[in-house]
Amino acid sequence: MEKASLGSLPDELLLDIVEHLDTARDVAHLGALTKRTQSLVQRDGWCTFVKTHFSSLNIPAVSHTKWDNVANRATYLDRCWDKRAIVFSTLYENKKISKGSRATVPRGQSVSFRAVVDAGISPNHDDEVLAVGAGEDLIIRLRPQSGSHADKWHKLEGKTHGYRPGTGDVTAVAITEHEGMPRVVAGRANGDVQILSAEDDFAQSLQNLSLTDQDQQNLASDPMRKSPGQLAVSWVEWEPQSNLLASSKGSLLALHDLSVSSDDDGILTPTSHYDFSQGATAVADGEPSLVRGVKFMSKDVVACALGGSKEPLRWGRLLPTGPEFFNAVKRPHVIEVAAQIQESVRTTVRAIEPVRGGGTESLLLSAWDDGTYRLMDLRTPSSHDALYRDKFQPTEAGSSLLVYGTERFITSTHHSRVPVLHFYDFRWPKSYYHSAAIPCADEDPSPNPGPLSWDYPRPEYQPRGPSPAQCDAQSGSLCRFHDLARTTYFRPDASISIGNTSYDHVYNLAKASDLSDSFYCSLRGGIMEASWRLNHHRDSIGPSAPAGWRAGRAQDKIIMFETGTCLCRPSDWNSVGRGNSHMPVAMESIERGAHISRNPHQRIDETFWY
Repeated sequence: MEKASLGSLPDELLLDIVEHLDTARDVAHLGALTKRTQSLVQRDGWCTFVKTHFSSLNIPAVSHTKWDNVANRATYLDRCWDKRAIVFSTLYENKKISKGSRATVPRGQSVSFRAVVDAGISPNHDDEVLAVGAGEDLIIRLRPQSGSHADKWHKLEGKTHGYRPGTGDVTAVAITEHEGMPRVVAGRANGDVQILSAEDDFAQSLQNLSLTDQDQQNLASDPMRKSPGQLAVSWVEWEPQSNLLASSKGSLLALHDLSVSSDDDGILTPTSHYDFSQGATAVADGEPSLVRGVKFMSKDVVACALGGSKEPLRWGRLLPTGPEFFNAVKRPHVIEVAAQIQESVRTTVRAIEPVRGGGTESLLLSAWDDGTYRLMDLRTPSSHDALYRDKFQPTEAGSSLLVYGTERFITSTHHSRVPVLHFYDFRWPKSYYHSAAIPCADEDPSPNPGPLSWDYPRPEYQPRGPSPAQCDAQSGSLCRFHDLARTTYFRPDASISIGNTSYDHVYNLAKASDLSDSFYCSLRGGIMEASWRLNHHRDSIGPSAPAGWRAGRAQDKIIMFETGTCLCRPSDWNSVGRGNSHMPVAMESIERGAHISRNPHQRIDETFWY
């Protein structure tokens, strides 16, 4: 009779054990017991671990997915986030030097272009696709995820297609796909929308889109519709299930079915459209609202962010007869003093992003002009279900959003003269802590983030096991370090300022996927790539650049402020609503390049200090 052992348990019990393991190291140890457990862990164990601890992240499951690699990437990125292990690189166009001593802006403009950026994964999941609108030019990069070969760059020069700087600038980009090939949609300042494909190396437009029909063209004769801001394409967004493309300019939203062929002139007309200037509220205001962002919540539900509107956040159903929109904020006075949107005052929602955690299609995060970030469920009548606000700059509006499931999100400040990024934790219950893989110790995580506020006092360790220096599995007690490392106090939110006024503020943010080790910031005259790298991997970054451009590590003064917990309680918010601008805040200024010890229990990785 075979002796009973852990390795002899049925597969379903072993997978139940995997669900309760805290670290990837423990899963690897379980797989090393026998050949059978090794096969089980490789086949199902790593997938179980990822779906247990990172269930809210959008991880596409394809036939060739290597779940051990996914687990390695997810745990690595979680550690980088908590330890602020981030490296910044810049990509800028080479400046032309005039005969005199002064450098001129490329292409002779007095003000450099404002870049726009989007990123995605190729249909075969082999490459990361990056699209950058650089003035009238469109630049596209294909980067192999395996790192097996160098980046491949493509450049569509606007002047060769009749576009001039300014009026022909690319103002919106989106990554799509068709028949296994990546495509890029580019909207321009003159209202043109083009689709380009990797089939011909993005050399020319395969399809041109019209955003208006004849009725809309007649309406466009209104002088209010002829300003540059109303003519420019402000947003393009693709929905893969229905193959719908949403485009906006001014107050107009147009929907195109990309499965339909173009007409004889090569123009694809919209299947439906909606004009936000024609609603009852807009007509009473006498001024059309600007569509600032469009996001598909599902294949038949869309959300829109508007500027200068009394109803700046709308959601709509896509019906056979056309889209039908509703005000997403039905009860604006949920918190007594705070977050009040006076019905006689226009305001702006500057960015929106769906939150896909747990498979839901109704959670939406929005950045408002009053400096708040509001998480709301479209199924409820509330104006928000959770509210976040930076405690250092509480009234600064955000210009863009990046969401990583229900784990965390990144924002950028709109009115800042330099790039400022905010790193927020949603503060939803976590099942994975990278600190669980660090050795036990009878000491606090360091450095101390400082006093937060009277609502979030410094936690005191209460020993429940035999020793504060060692975790005890039988009693479930944690050592001092592991107990405190999981607390909100030692996992504060943070802001990072990059001190270079030539960049201006961050215009928009983009990432290829929730598991990407980089995200991108569009700036004045170029872009910045932020890469998650621990110190021993930081030298692995070798930024490349297309012809006529330069890339390199950012050499600017970078400062991090730890801002405590930015998930607001009513007491936090009401103090601001009553005119009290001095909120209790934990703001420890940490400058890159400062000295830090190599203690394994250090909260901040060495990457930030060099």
